[in-house]
Amino acid sequence: MKKKVIASLLVLLQFTLLGILVAGTSNAEHVLVAFLFFLFSVALGIMSIFVMKNSKLRVSPVPHSQANLVTDGPYRLIRHPMYTAILLALPGMLLMHFTYCRLTMSFFLIIILLVKLHWEERMLVDKFPEYRYYQEQTKKLIPFELC
Repeated sequence: MKKKVIASLLVLLQFTLLGILVAGTSNAEHVLVAFLFFLFSVALGIMSIFVMKNSKLRVSPVPHSQANLVTDGPYRLIRHPMYTAILLALPGMLLMHFTYCRLTMSFFLIIILLVKLHWEERMLVDKFPEYRYYQEQTKKLIPFELC
């Protein structure tokens, strides 16, 4: 029961902050660059959802009891492409309408996603014995090294 409450709280915070950020977006001079961030974000999110369709997709970080481990599509390169899709949208939303308040909300959203991601990974290791190998073969959020 405690897992369910924590999962629900994390999802609520995630979508509340994301909703506030999306609702506060307006047209600005950086529309093209912002649009590209949104385009890549939406494309990655849709591909991820499509690949996960047969795996009991959930918003909650707690895996479904009948879930299957998905390692196809974008999951071949990164373990959490849906989180990456959200993170890709953030710069676009900030470019469309920058305020320090929106930057702070983005920072908190990133923290929430990282907490959720790490907790989810622990549960996936418990649920799928092969997840450790999958972790060794893929990146968490970015498919390549930045430095």
